[in-house]
Formats: sequence, C-alpha cells, structure tokens
Amino acid sequence: MGRNYWMASLALDDFEVTRDRGFSVFGMGRKYRKRAQRMQPNDRMLLYVKQLRKWTAAVNVASPYFEDRSPIWNVGNGGDRYPYRVRTRPDIVLDEADYIDAMYLAPRMDYLKRWLPELWPLAFFDALHLIPQRDFNLIESEMKRIVRDNANRRGGGGRDKPAVGVGGVLLGADGVGGNGVGRGDIDYDDVALRRAALGAVSVADMGAGANYAAGRQRGAGRDGYGGRSADGEGAGAGNAGQSAADPDADMGADAAGG
Repeated sequence: MGRNYWMASLALDDFEVTRDRGFSVFGMGRKYRKRAQRMQPNDRMLLYVKQLRKWTAAVNVASPYFEDRSPIWNVGNGGDRYPYRVRTRPDIVLDEADYIDAMYLAPRMDYLKRWLPELWPLAFFDALHLIPQRDFNLIESEMKRIVRDNANRRGGGGRDKPAVGVGGVLLGADGVGGNGVGRGDIDYDDVALRRAALGAVSVADMGAGANYAAGRQRGAGRDGYGGRSADGEGAGAGNAGQSAADPDADMGADAAGG
C-alpha cells in the first residue's frame, strides 16, 4: 500500500493541546473512523489551523489507528470526543512568526481546483483531508525553506551549511532526502492580481503578496521561494467539500492532534 498524504484542519485550542503534547498523537471523532482506518505508519500529515488560516507543522504517522477515550482534547460525558487515534512524530514545526499564510499557497493546490478562489477556506472546513502528494510537497517545501533560512541566519554560514529542523529533518542546499525542493518560480503579485480579478481580495490586498514574499526572502540567498517539488506517486482523494466521490467524507466533525 502506498503512502498517504493528509491535511488536518484543527481548531486553535486543539492545535495548542497538540503542540503542548509534542505532536505525539492525533485524534478523530466517530465520523472519521473510516479515514482513521486508512492511516498507516509512514503516512505524512500537514497541520492547518482554521482560525489562523495558516499551516504550522508537518508530522509523520507512526502507528495504525487505535481507540482510546482517555481525556486529551475535547472531553464530553463519554470521555474524549476524539477516540480514534494514531501516534505521530513531529517532522517540521514552525515558529509562530513563521506560520505559512494559506492565502498565498492555497490557490496553487490541485485539491482546490474545483473551488472559486474566494471560497477556498470552505474547502478546509472538514477536519481531515486526503490530499495529492504534489500539494503536500508544495507546502512542505516552503516549510523546509523557512527552517533552512532561519538556521543559516542563526549560524551565519553559507548555503552549503546544513540545518536540522524540528523532528530531525536534515536540510541541505537542495532539500531533504532527494525530495527535490525546487527553485523560486511564484510571483506573489501575479497571484494577488488574479485573485483580485475574481473578487477574492481587494485592491489594497494586492501588495500583501509582495510583502509576504519579501519577508520570506530575507536571508534566502539565490534560492527564492522553494515552492515546486517533483511530482510523486499517488494523488489523493478529490475535494472534501464536494465529497460525493468519497463515501467516508463527512463534513463538520472535528479532529485534533495532541
């Protein structure tokens, strides 16, 4: 069975519990049992916080699913409401100042192609998403670039000096383990202009992309934005917001990591 690529969409308070517990376990509600059963060791997962509309971390799934109602996140009369769980290990954990604003990367995701640009947050309403590997690589490569640039600034070294990210990710000049972190080819101004034309952002927002890019480029050297990765195997499931093709897609239930 091939590796799956997931994105968890968490409430802020659930994410804070997740972080405080060292990203060691992820829990799902009863509506997510079928998805929990699909999760296997070595699956990858991005963590996204709904209220912030930002990606914050990437983790590895470290166990098959199991049931446990011991209280961690969302406790009700019958115990924790997220009883379907998997063990996880942190791979990349960003500092709060470096969380990735989804407004600037979400429009590039294959997962959102059937959504109008201004409605993309609705696609992340569901708590757990099976996404294409290409989309996972897009977000992960930006996380890796941020960790690498921060390490280079702290160390005062050049591009050839490797940096170690949270969870033991070794970041060299060209990424991790041959994953093919790409070179910069995204024009944030162009993204903002296209979104504004579709009513997604105001004219005043059009400069935000450039500001974001400028902030991310400080200390980046000649690399620029590491947004493209080599396409891998196994695109994930279709749009969670249009879930007719996914019989176990349930809207509105929560999930949490911890």
